[in-house]
Amino acid sequence: APAQNALLKTLEEPPAQSYLILITPSPQELLSTIRSRSQVVEFGELPTEVVMRGLVAAGMGSEDAGLLARLARGSVGRALRWAEDMRTIEEKNARAAERKGKGGGEEEGEEEEETPFTPGGILGWTRALAGKLDQLVAGRGGASEVAEVIAGAAGQYAKLQVHRDKLTSADRAKRDGIGLMMGIAAEWFADRLRHGLGTPLETVLPGITGALDHTVVPRLIATARAAEGEIDRNANDKILLAATTVMWEKWLHSE
Repeated sequence: APAQNALLKTLEEPPAQSYLILITPSPQELLSTIRSRSQVVEFGELPTEVVMRGLVAAGMGSEDAGLLARLARGSVGRALRWAEDMRTIEEKNARAAERKGKGGGEEEGEEEEETPFTPGGILGWTRALAGKLDQLVAGRGGASEVAEVIAGAAGQYAKLQVHRDKLTSADRAKRDGIGLMMGIAAEWFADRLRHGLGTPLETVLPGITGALDHTVVPRLIATARAAEGEIDRNANDKILLAATTVMWEKWLHSE
């Protein structure tokens, strides 16, 4: 609060020397020459319930709004951007279904999607990932199936980013999508630990799996977070996904 008040005072009563205010959600991506000359002022995340209320007021159902607010980690802008992606997906899937009903004719100037997007965007991807993680825990599914869901969601995420900004690098956007899904996996594992401790969050990620071994969960979370960082450093995405999910499978079913 004191830092925020100081910043507001600077804006209201600018000193003789002018300053440049730079706002970014990823300060670590700024050039070191910029960071070294900057005074960092961090703003805390908004409570999940505040983000949720905004989404409900915009017309989203309470269940979806709760999950989207949880995934957005206190960012209204992130939540609204994902909500816009969900509307884009509905429009694209509707056009794809219409083209298919007319015999697959492609409209001039419009790219035809090879496969429909997962309805619900990040909500659909999260539920699909949670389902595969449930199966992995129960021994009814393998690591490759989890990796496939993450890769598929990342591919769709990349297409949406390119749709929003044609200058976006598709490869960079796909890597961002993999990092996003790894972060969701880490939170899913964390929910299993909270379940065992009897301290669940108000909005939990989808899943039917109960508590996991408290000695294993920290390793699962650490591996997901490590993969989230490695993909940002241009690690081979296919190798990283395979290695990470195989490690999850090994730790979940080690004697």
